[in-house]
Parts: sequence; C-alpha cells; structure tokens
Amino acid sequence: MTFGAQRRGVLTDIALILLASVATVALFAILRRLGLPFGLRIGAMGEDYNWLLILSAPNASARAQAFWAMNDRNPLSPWWYIPLRALYANGANGPYLTRLLVQPLLGVSVYLMVWTATQGRARGIALGAGMLSAAWVLHTSPDQIAWNFIGALSLSCLSIAAFAAWVNGGRRAPGWYGLSLFLWFAAFGSYTFQVGAVVGIGLLSLLHPAAPQGSLPRRLAGTAMEVLPYPLLLAAFVLAWKTTQNPAMAEYYALNPSLLLRNLPSSLWEGVALTRYIPFAGRGMAVLGWAGIGLAVLFGLAAAGLQLLVLRSEAPARLRDAALVLAITAGLVLPTLLIESMSGTWTVGLRWPMVDQGWRPLLWTGAAALLCAALPLSARFRKLGLAAVTGVAAGWLLLASLGYNNVQSVASAHESAMRAQVAALAARVPPGAPFNFVILVEEGVRLVTPDVMSYRVAPIWFLGRDFGLRVLQHDEDRRKDWDREAWSRVVLEDGHASNLRIGPGTGPFPAIRILRFDGRHITIPPVLDAADFAGYPVHWLRSRPLRQDAAIP
Repeated sequence: MTFGAQRRGVLTDIALILLASVATVALFAILRRLGLPFGLRIGAMGEDYNWLLILSAPNASARAQAFWAMNDRNPLSPWWYIPLRALYANGANGPYLTRLLVQPLLGVSVYLMVWTATQGRARGIALGAGMLSAAWVLHTSPDQIAWNFIGALSLSCLSIAAFAAWVNGGRRAPGWYGLSLFLWFAAFGSYTFQVGAVVGIGLLSLLHPAAPQGSLPRRLAGTAMEVLPYPLLLAAFVLAWKTTQNPAMAEYYALNPSLLLRNLPSSLWEGVALTRYIPFAGRGMAVLGWAGIGLAVLFGLAAAGLQLLVLRSEAPARLRDAALVLAITAGLVLPTLLIESMSGTWTVGLRWPMVDQGWRPLLWTGAAALLCAALPLSARFRKLGLAAVTGVAAGWLLLASLGYNNVQSVASAHESAMRAQVAALAARVPPGAPFNFVILVEEGVRLVTPDVMSYRVAPIWFLGRDFGLRVLQHDEDRRKDWDREAWSRVVLEDGHASNLRIGPGTGPFPAIRILRFDGRHITIPPVLDAADFAGYPVHWLRSRPLRQDAAIP
C-alpha cells in the first residue's frame, strides 16, 4: 500500500470513529425531540458538585489547591477541569457536555495505539475498537466524575502510540520518544492507576530491538535501558508525592498485599463480565420496547457494514498482531487489577469503570481477531467474523447507552426541578440572613446526589449565602444506619432543630423550612407531625405539631 493510500485509510477510519461518537449523541437528542425521556439536558449530580465547588475558587492556583486538600494523589486532575471551567460550570448541562468531549478523544487514541503498535497490519481491530470506544457513553453512576480518568486513559494509549512511532521510524526521531514520556507522565499524573502503558512500551521495545542481530542478553539490556526513563520518572513522581502528601490521606491509599490472592479472581471477573451494565440494556428495552431492539440492530449493522466496506481490500489481522494488541491492553489495565485487589478503600469492581470504555472494546475486538486468526478460515470469513463481533458489540452498547441516558435524564429532571424551586424560595430570604432548608423526598423518588453531599451542594445552589441544606430520602431499610450515624438524623425539638447541616448545625424554626418534593414540585406543608417523618432520618422530640408559614421571612 502506498503512503498516500495508507494516509487516506487512516483519515477515513478516524472519520468513522468521530461519526460513531456523534451518532450516539445525536440519537439521544432526536429521541428527546420526539418527547421521549432521553437527551442532553443532564445537569450536575453526585460528585459533580465537588468539582463545581472546587472551580468556584477565585483563581486557577486556588482551584488546584482546593483539589489537593481533597486528593493529593492525582495532581494533574484539576488541570483537566480548569481550562474547561466555563463549559463545566454551565448550570444546564456543562458536566455532561464536558464528558462527551472525551468520547472521540479516546476513540482516536485507541485507534492510533493499535494502528502504530501493529504498523497498520491490525487495522480491523483498530477501527472496531476505536468506533466502540467513541460510542461508549456508559458508567456505573449518572454523574460525570469519570471524564478526566477516561482522558487519562487516552493519554496512556497515545503514549504507546508515540513510542511505537519512535520504533517504527527506526528510532531516528527522538521527539516521538520524548512525547511518549510526557504523555505517560501526564496520564498517571492525572490518575495514578494509569501507569500500565509502560508494559506495552517495554513489549514493543523487546519485539523491535535497536540491534536485532545482537544476542538475547544484549537485546534485553537494550530494552531495559530504553524503558528505564519511564520507571525513573514514576519514582521521581512518587517521591514528590510522598513529600507533599497530606498525612490524613496516607491510610486511604494504603495497599495490603495479603488481600491480593483473595480478591484477584473476583476483580478479574469484574473486568470481563457485563453485570454492572446489563441493567442499563434492560432499561433501554423497558423504555423503548421493540423500537430499542430495532435501533440497536440498525446501529450494529451500520458499524459492521462500514467496517467491512473500508477494509474490503485489507488483509485480516494476523495471530501475532492480535496477541500483541491483547498483551498491550492487558498491560494498560494491570494496575487497576492489582491495586483494586490489594486496596481496603477501592472495593472489587469499583475502579474498573474508569478503564472499561477503552479496555472492553479492545478486549472484544482483539479476542475476536485472535480467534478468527487461530481458526482455519479464509481471509474473507476472518474479516466477516471481526465485523460481526463489532456489530453485535455496537448494538448491545447502543441499547445499554440508551438505558443509561434515560437514567441520567430522569434523575437530572428530578434534581433540576428541585434545585430551581428551592433556589426560588431562597431568593425570598433577606440578604445576610442565615436560613436552612430540609427537603423530604417522597417515597419512590430517587436522587443521585446523596444527603451526605448536601454540604457541597448548598454553596453551589445558594452562592455566597449562609444557607443549610438537608435532602432526606425515604428509606425504611436504612433506619439502623441512620441510628449509628449521629450527624444523619435531623432532630426536631420544640424550640429549635439540630443537624440541619452536615457538620452539624442548629437553628430556630422561623429560619427553617421543611419542604416536600414529589419528583416535580416543592411544597411547604403547613402542618407536620411525627407521622410525616416516618421512614426519614428524623428524630421527633416535639410535644406538639410543627406549623409552618408558606411565606419566607
């Protein structure tokens, strides 16, 4: 293949990856226009409020330092958010739009990693994995907390791609080597689990030695020297981190090697099973019915058909190249597997969603190509088999993404309605006066943002005001937990109330309003007694009913 044809092929593939990313998002918007519970109107929820509060600091340095006070292990994480502050802090759907920006970034990064590592011979794996990664709009929670971790995974892939470019060019362009080092540092500086790229880099160095005719010891020594700057850079980072580490966080990051053998099998299972995403696919079917199945089939056929069309004159991936892709991919997620298995903080399965968007498409397409290459199949059927796996994965992914988007859309609608109506009540409070809102969320309405986050939410909802907030969800099953957590139960007495803020806080009743929220509307009940608080973390010590004025003083 000529250089010009090769370049056109790469550009075509990248265009398809971008199309896969745009098509998924466009479908959400179209369904919204048709009046269905999908779309892009997904506001801040859950841990998004941590970042909104951090970004409210007066300047970039203060924002980075505010993050350090919470998490001293990922020093570059805030620098993903700070340049995009104007978008992320957009009250309508800023965090969600920011999350969507990393879709094409990861898709293209995965593609370039596979393409350069195999010198273009595994184009089918590169294109399939790139399209699936770009179309993946899934996570385990509806907030957008994982977006910069996905960005860090993209940098890991690009680090391998840059090193492969250095090797493929005969090691004559040292800029690629320097870029690989920089990208690797930026990846684990953003998210320290992202150190696994060095495994793929070492493998590429070993398979493509600078002196291929030398003896095995000489080739191993050459690989060791070429890869040595990577662990040295990591060691320097760890030393700097330990010097500046917040002592209160030391135990949080502690690893216990004795847990490894016990947790490793279950963590590995979490890495390959789909159990945490299957409910979203079921949600997509429940909301759309057979239309959801139809959309998934069309999406899968389109992905498989486009892959076959652009690869019609390409040779299928060789067994060795497919194995190389899987080995590099395994290296990328190896730190996640090991750290999760040894940690007392990150329970099994908790960290895999930070790499799933790249790991799973690479695993599916790489394993399919490996199996097809190992079987006695013609080139045509090997390409057809890989395209079929890509198509099935794309169809399932769309269905699960539809369910996930529905969960996000419904949850965002609840939280946005509550925020807007409480903010309207707060605007009636005279400036400078402290006030407290306690919201009773009615049974059956579930919010993403837990009450424990209320102290982070209040400064965002009531910017610059001395307002307390508690958002109490109805849950009879949690009564024992509430009893054990002293801060969690709002205490109502005759003259005042306690635990009105996570912290806690007390206040007189004229400066308190207890509200009800049914998922759409906030109301101020005129009279409340003990029965109204059944199932909520509230301790009733009053001798008489509580009467409230609908007017805010």
